[in-house]
Amino acid sequence: MRVRAALPCILLAGALAAGCAHLEPAPEAAPAVVPHAETIAELEKAFWHCDYVATKRGVLATPMAACKHAMDELKRLKFNGRFSALVEWWRENKVVEHGKVERAERRNEV
Repeated sequence: MRVRAALPCILLAGALAAGCAHLEPAPEAAPAVVPHAETIAELEKAFWHCDYVATKRGVLATPMAACKHAMDELKRLKFNGRFSALVEWWRENKVVEHGKVERAERRNEV
């Protein structure tokens, strides 16, 4: 599997890339430390940044724990824990959101 195809599987717990869209992630234990409560907008921004960086530069270029947290919390708060709804939203918004991240990165370049 190419690195680009592997990214969504990692960020979305193994369920978005070709050949893995039918899988649901295994339930996870509650974290020992509860992170501060982010807003949905903050979680979306972090999620899209993670997805963009992993798609363009590879999964190892992302802070995996932070990216997983953003995805898990976004799924819980925005989609009532429904992974399939998160996947549908991701598919519908990826092109536009990646464009936003790319433009933001260009503005920050020195």
